[in-house]
Amino acid sequence: MKKGVFLFISVLLFDFFLKRWTLTHLVGAGTCPLIQNFFGFNFALSFVANKGMAWGLFAAHSDLLLIFRILLIAALIFYLFARAPRVSQLPIIIILAGAIGNVIDSLLYGYVVDMLYPTIFGFAPFAVFNLADFAISLGVCWLALQMFFERKKDASGCKTT
Repeated sequence: MKKGVFLFISVLLFDFFLKRWTLTHLVGAGTCPLIQNFFGFNFALSFVANKGMAWGLFAAHSDLLLIFRILLIAALIFYLFARAPRVSQLPIIIILAGAIGNVIDSLLYGYVVDMLYPTIFGFAPFAVFNLADFAISLGVCWLALQMFFERKKDASGCKTT
């Protein structure tokens, strides 16, 4: 669990300081390109105040969204300590760090600070996002892969340890 605490604090702090840097340096500055046309891939920093979820969904209901996020965090914390298998604890901790980082933004600023903006051949496959969003996505993908491979083991009748 020491690894989990270190990971949680690291993600939360890095997310917080990246957002503070964004607020200090990018508000009103436009887009700051970091990678330009690397085999069609571009990556930039661009401040966006997001009152909703991904792509600004539910921005008109930010208060309800905040309550929903807090309830989900509470449910994840309960699951983590009460029922989560040991192999699922790190991805859940990563999800929690990202979710709590976004809730902190909502409470401090009234919106979530987004800044990471990748494009591929001029197409933006993702909305502008932040490190907390990336942590949530990484944790969810990690859990999905665990479930997929666990089911594959069950289907074959072989389990390895």
